[in-house]
Amino acid sequence: MPSTKLKVTSRKQTGTAACRHLRDRHLIPAVIYGHGEQALPVCLPQHDVELLLAHGARLLDITLDKKPHKVLIKDVQHDHLGMNIVHLDLVRVSLDEKIRLTIPIELRGAVDASSHGGGVVEQHLSELEIECLASNIPDSIQLPVGKLELGESIRVKDLPVEQGLTVLSDPEVLVVSVKIVAAEIAVEEALPEAEPQAEEPEVIGQAEQEQSEKKEQ
Repeated sequence: MPSTKLKVTSRKQTGTAACRHLRDRHLIPAVIYGHGEQALPVCLPQHDVELLLAHGARLLDITLDKKPHKVLIKDVQHDHLGMNIVHLDLVRVSLDEKIRLTIPIELRGAVDASSHGGGVVEQHLSELEIECLASNIPDSIQLPVGKLELGESIRVKDLPVEQGLTVLSDPEVLVVSVKIVAAEIAVEEALPEAEPQAEEPEVIGQAEQEQSEKKEQ
């Protein structure tokens, strides 16, 4: 994952009211910390941050007070609706140091029932915790699921991981599985059992008539 340049401005005022005022001006408050240096309160353009995050950017090259920094987006905080970004935590990194972070797990291939013997692919884990060099951060883990059959599953230990990455997530955690669609199971269970076919009722007098006809023959 290459680093991305982003304009950053230092801020002197902190606190709830000051941060709210920044957000009203379409700026996102953030803090840069790490490497034993003093934490620096900054702000970033909201539109630029949203665009970078939408493209999966994690590593940033910034210049603050004429001093370059390479930082990692460590944490993104949203409002109570999960819609708007309200704060960022940025941690200083060096390209030759190992860092811990989470990356998304992206499924590749068809996930519908027509491709998996009547079952659909269900994703149980969407992020993977890893350790790697800051210069070797992958955008995501791409997991092929097109050949999975009904009843098969993939756990963390089965994931295709690039050389140089150390997986920190529990190896036994389920990532994806192929199951029958719940709606189909419910329909099958709801179908009533076939009732035995009732015998046709015997018409009164029919037996006597048949016996009489036999005697006449």
